[in-house]
Amino acid sequence: MSIVAKVFVGLVVLVVLVVGGAAIAVSTIDINQYRGQIADALSKQTGRTVKFGGPIHLTFSMHGVGLAVEDASIGNPSWASRPQMAGIGKLQIGVELMPLMSHQIVISELDISNADILLETNANDQHNWDMKPAAAATETTEPKTTVAQPKTSTQSAAPIMPRINELSVVNSQLAMRDKTGKTSTFKVEKLTLAPSDHGTAITVAADFNGTPIKLTFKSTSPDLIAETNWPYTADLTYANYHLNAQGRVNVRNKSLEMNPYQLSAGGSALHGQLTADMSGAKADVHGSIMGDKLDPADFKPASSEAEAAKPEATPAAEPAATPSKPLFSTTPLDLSALNSASANLDVNIGEVVVANGSLKQVSGKLALANGNLAIAPFKASLGESAMTGDIKLEASKPPQYSLNFKAPGVDIATLLEMMGTKPFMTGKGDADIQLSGSGASLHDMASDTNGKIEVLADGGTISAASAGGIAQGLGEIFAPGSGNPTLNCVAVRFAVTGGVAKDNGILADSSASTVAGSGGFNLRDETVGMTLTAKPKVVSTAGITPAIKISGPLMSPGIGLDTASVAQNVAGVLAKNGSNKIAGALGGLLGGGGDATSGGVPAIATAPQGQNACLYTLDHKGAATASSTPAQQGNNGVKDVAGQATTKAKDAGKQLLQGLFGH
Repeated sequence: MSIVAKVFVGLVVLVVLVVGGAAIAVSTIDINQYRGQIADALSKQTGRTVKFGGPIHLTFSMHGVGLAVEDASIGNPSWASRPQMAGIGKLQIGVELMPLMSHQIVISELDISNADILLETNANDQHNWDMKPAAAATETTEPKTTVAQPKTSTQSAAPIMPRINELSVVNSQLAMRDKTGKTSTFKVEKLTLAPSDHGTAITVAADFNGTPIKLTFKSTSPDLIAETNWPYTADLTYANYHLNAQGRVNVRNKSLEMNPYQLSAGGSALHGQLTADMSGAKADVHGSIMGDKLDPADFKPASSEAEAAKPEATPAAEPAATPSKPLFSTTPLDLSALNSASANLDVNIGEVVVANGSLKQVSGKLALANGNLAIAPFKASLGESAMTGDIKLEASKPPQYSLNFKAPGVDIATLLEMMGTKPFMTGKGDADIQLSGSGASLHDMASDTNGKIEVLADGGTISAASAGGIAQGLGEIFAPGSGNPTLNCVAVRFAVTGGVAKDNGILADSSASTVAGSGGFNLRDETVGMTLTAKPKVVSTAGITPAIKISGPLMSPGIGLDTASVAQNVAGVLAKNGSNKIAGALGGLLGGGGDATSGGVPAIATAPQGQNACLYTLDHKGAATASSTPAQQGNNGVKDVAGQATTKAKDAGKQLLQGLFGH
């Protein structure tokens, strides 16, 4: 054996003897007898009361030093919401010895169970985790002359980051309470970090504010702290959201890459690639969002089980019916998140669910900068129509929005369905919507909305046979009698000012009737008030032309007769023709005005080739020439319509009819 080999063996034997002797010495010491002194020393260093309610165990071996503590706690400042900031049922930690010689801390194991930690901030921005020695709070500070000392290599060195080989946390929780008293709680059923397949694996089973979380994370890197660039695969489930991703984390450049990722929730499924650069003052995200379907309702905030379990409040005896939920919330908008990041994303989604329908082949460029979010250009298919436009949202004070859409050749039936009305018209039209507004809430934005809404249509058919509710009522106006008349033209224009939309002309013409409208809707009050007057072409109504009113809540309006119009027209007929015309008047109650002299309904003008006749008539009312077709059904038609009026009376003016004519 060489001299070098002998020296090495001797050193090994010496280390074994030293370590063995130290282990024997430590094993003979009962550290529990010093629990009080240890607690006092820690209390002085932290300025908080530290307690050890259970035993302390200290072990020493060739592998390292082990420490086990039970029932430990640290107190809170006097202003906090509870006496203890943290309590730990059991903590066990092992530290390897040999790495300490190279200024490295390697924790071989760290087991925590039954921990309860509450981090708080009060109204004065004091934090309960800010600690200082007890002496610092009582000592008198005197001005001291400070002499600048040159930094040594030790002073400028980076802090030592520990490496954790194995971690286990069970039945523990971490809660954070902000200055307003709002508390968020992260409860851990089980969290583990352990070596796996020449790398590292992390598993989590927990919940956040009552919402379940499951995570499986794997990396081929054996040390996630020491290495600065490592690949990963992750599978996360939170409430009904499921995210599967792989990519790389670059600690040095402070970037996270997900390439690819797959995100699903309910019936929505998205995928693509994302890269987040967090080296600057704001996170910078770029990449793509693609998918077959997106329903925004699938991504609504998850409600906590605790809130869901709350018993419902007992309703008051009066009133019996509760008002419907507002369409536009009065809750202040928090758009602060728009100022925390910048983004540049390509969007391409097969179907996006909106209101009562969906948009197909949605694409655009999503850009976020300086609190301003824009999707422009925006492209989508509404039915067979290619829609284009842009959407903008600014996190200013107050927040502002704008949206512009143009949909040439849009299917009228599809448009009616999206408005929540069963389609009673078919055909193609052009839609042009330009709206903008500002406000601290959605309600304020709606109340400040300005712009225009315009829908034009040429050709198609009308049928109320399969429609119900308002659609059936409208169908009877546009198509009195039977059959599916031809739709000649439609022009609907609204000017929106301060959340109030007033008509700028409403006119529709079919082979069965001409209908003129007036009124609009109020976004502030969420109400609608419109009047439609019809002039039938195929049914004689003896000169009575009652108007139809659509009024009530914006999302659930009702339809009925304009009682003032009915009374006026009936009185006129009786005065002119006598009571023998009552049967004809009843017919008029359903069918609307029948002859060319019906008030408020212009005759459709002959428009130049290629122009919408209804729009042309609205813009040239003085030059309009009568084009209504004389009644074709005679007295038999009057009797048929009068018979329908009897069955319709329940839904449209029953009380008025009985008051005028009895039963």
